[in-house]
Amino acid sequence: MNTTVSSLGIVAGLGLLPQIFVDEVKNTDFYIVGFKKYVSKKLIKQAKKYCLLNTWDLEEIINFFVQNDIKNILFLGYVPHKILLYKNIPMAEGTKMFFNKLLKNSAMEIFYALETEFAEQGISIEPIDKYLRQSFAEHGEINNLKL
Repeated sequence: MNTTVSSLGIVAGLGLLPQIFVDEVKNTDFYIVGFKKYVSKKLIKQAKKYCLLNTWDLEEIINFFVQNDIKNILFLGYVPHKILLYKNIPMAEGTKMFFNKLLKNSAMEIFYALETEFAEQGISIEPIDKYLRQSFAEHGEINNLKL
């Protein structure tokens, strides 16, 4: 681990990346938020505290991190940005209004809007290579798994 922090927040999606990250980064308490059906039980067991969502609720996610004094978070795992716009995904009204403004935007534009929303609450979305510089990024692998 390149940067030492005592706690990190993770917004977890599908796939191996959230689990590999938690396995690799030592001496850190993890506060994990994710949509209930996307987050593995193994990952939850490694969290100091977690919040499993039944509905997409941006305010609930931000409040979870604020209440636990988490200043740095990572978005790890796969959540297709278009899923946020599906009619059959339960979504809090405020979150729906936030994403409705972004309907025609790209994934990166949605990310930047989220980054701004979190920053207004004193929360920074961090890049993964800040914490896994030795096992990620320049080698195209994590934990000896080729990407």
